[in-house]
Amino acid sequence: MRNFYYKVNIEDKEGYIYVLLEAQSTPDELMAFRLLEYMVQIMRRHIDKQSHQKQPETLPLILPLVFYSGTKPADGFKRDIMDRFAQPELARHYFMQPFTLISMRDTPDDEIMKGKLTAAVELIQKHITARDITLYIEDLIKIGALRRLYQIDGDLLLSMLKYITMKGQISQPEQLFNKLVEHLPGEENEMATIAEHFEQKGKLDVAKNLLALGKLTPKEIAKVSGVSTDEIENLKNKKH
Repeated sequence: MRNFYYKVNIEDKEGYIYVLLEAQSTPDELMAFRLLEYMVQIMRRHIDKQSHQKQPETLPLILPLVFYSGTKPADGFKRDIMDRFAQPELARHYFMQPFTLISMRDTPDDEIMKGKLTAAVELIQKHITARDITLYIEDLIKIGALRRLYQIDGDLLLSMLKYITMKGQISQPEQLFNKLVEHLPGEENEMATIAEHFEQKGKLDVAKNLLALGKLTPKEIAKVSGVSTDEIENLKNKKH
């Protein structure tokens, strides 16, 4: 793969046009897909360069050219990437179209709670930065959303609970975990892993509170909270 670019003005707007050159001696039915991979790589490098130079991040136009020198007929190439999908017409309708945006911020909680399968994930995503996420988890327990999610995809539920312990604020981790144990028929090993996350979460919250007081050294906080001095130093650095 070779490429070079031109800096141009199009309708009084500055932009970039890349020319992508690829040599091929045999027909390749996945050539269009390979070129797409190359084009994404070029775009990534271009954006990284703009970001480094503190320029507006815009995508360049890329013109792919394939030079074929083989002896077999060139009709072995599939030049339109849509032809590589099992359902080309369906692909034309959805592929490379504007993505669907679901804004949790603008979706009322009561609407989210109506979703039988997605309520748990969506509500947690919306309120993960809340001062105390416990109330939202208790709401999910009341409507049985966590149990439904566990029955459909236990791994997803466990991943979500780990995410909560790492990113969310929980006022009483141990009590919340006990409620989850009562509500979920999880296997012992899996719930033990979650318990470890909740326990660590509680220790970190204690360490954060002691650190905020500013009266104890990291070594003293480590002794009281059970958190390592390295973790406390990391908390201290994040605070600043």
